[in-house]
Amino acid sequence: MNRRIGSFILALIAVTLLHAQPYAELVGTITDPRGFLIPGATVIVTDSTTGQRWTVSSSGVGYYRVSFLPPGTYHVRVEHRNFRPAERHNVTLHLGQVLRVDFSLDLGAPTERAKQVSGAFLIQTHELVSSALQEWDQLLAIPSPRRDLVDFIKLTPYVAILHQPASAATLFEGPSPRAVDIAVGGLRPEFQGFTLEGARNSGSRLNSPVAESPLGTVGELRVENGLLGAESSQWPSRVSIFTGKPRPAINGELFAFWTDDFLNARPWKEDGDKPPFSRRLFGATIGGPLGTGKTTPRAFFTVGGDSLTERRIQRMKATVAPLTYRYGDFSSLKIDIYDPLSRTFTTDRYGNLKADQAVPFPGRRVPESRIDPVALALLRLYPEPNRTTDIVFQNYWRTSERPLKRNRFTGGMEVREREASRWFLRASWSKWDDVVLANFSDQERTSEVRGSQAAVSNVRSLGRRWTGTFSLTIHQLTTGTRLRNPAAYGTSAALGIRGLG
Repeated sequence: MNRRIGSFILALIAVTLLHAQPYAELVGTITDPRGFLIPGATVIVTDSTTGQRWTVSSSGVGYYRVSFLPPGTYHVRVEHRNFRPAERHNVTLHLGQVLRVDFSLDLGAPTERAKQVSGAFLIQTHELVSSALQEWDQLLAIPSPRRDLVDFIKLTPYVAILHQPASAATLFEGPSPRAVDIAVGGLRPEFQGFTLEGARNSGSRLNSPVAESPLGTVGELRVENGLLGAESSQWPSRVSIFTGKPRPAINGELFAFWTDDFLNARPWKEDGDKPPFSRRLFGATIGGPLGTGKTTPRAFFTVGGDSLTERRIQRMKATVAPLTYRYGDFSSLKIDIYDPLSRTFTTDRYGNLKADQAVPFPGRRVPESRIDPVALALLRLYPEPNRTTDIVFQNYWRTSERPLKRNRFTGGMEVREREASRWFLRASWSKWDDVVLANFSDQERTSEVRGSQAAVSNVRSLGRRWTGTFSLTIHQLTTGTRLRNPAAYGTSAALGIRGLG
């Protein structure tokens, strides 16, 4: 089974409130020592990492607002010709935050040493929204054998793990290793979505992203619950991923992990030797400014990818009919086997027929002539038992290899046209190959998932309270399953049923 899904999303200059965008906002008031508001003060916000500056003036009532700020750490300075400057260091902004920082200026010359201020609080723009944020340095501090973002999503508050993640997705596109086994806020999979860099990243499969980013390229991971439909494309809950913020210099990481069964313990339910296991993971991430010179860089890039290969041997257990049972010999049982054709019936007081008695087969053996030929042919398709048990239960064991391959790549570039306009370009690609194990080799399937996405967006300030956004996103998701070991016989010929494919 193969399905190919292509999606084309185009949003033309949508004017929205800033808190609905993947940026933050800084607001506050400026007062003199007596508490009177100061109009016309200059507020300078500087990115502590890149050195980029935003400059605004306080309004006639002493209020200022700096919009369109990417998440990061900032230095804020306030100046006025009649007052001593004031500044605040290490102001940290996260995705979607509206942070208020008020300033009180002392009388003095603008050339005097700036006054250090403290105190800031978060303005809740939506009281019904609960969110949990994990930053890049926090993610890397948590050990993860696969460096998979899903592992970190599961550690987020109010996220539950589903025991059967692929059940709903199978109805649409078949089983897949990327049917994410989580539920946010207790909601069903159809009520939660994924975004990547602010763009929709959910395929038609329930609870699955289209494109995935290597862990090294992720800057922030946010899980939100209780959203309004207008803010989240009708998703009450959302998992949002954003790439890392621009870095002031070229830097990156190179990593490799090797794991095998040498130090693994034997599963407590298993008999015999430990099952073989190996995992190989390697990748790299690099990012920084484009171009050199003394001026503040206006373009930044981030590129990263990783490759994962796993090989594990799993033991499958099933119950099959013993050879004697297949030909009607049930003499080993301690109960009688009755001939259904010998039954006699009586009628109860309500007029319903009720089986009264029947004659058992002699020696608990059913004559082969009484067994349907199609049933005999069907039984021959099942393997014979390979284990002796006291009861007819799990008498067939086999081992099967389950290989897993995953490759991911993400590349992005941010171009700062000017203080009020910013462009972002990104391309992501991911590939999964997995095996869906079954009790019998003829039923095993291979699962393939391919996801790719390209996006370009522009966000620009349209005044003190509004921003305009333009975004173009194209993504494609291809999934497919096929039998791993297709049978060499035809079902119609094997069972002798005409017209059965």
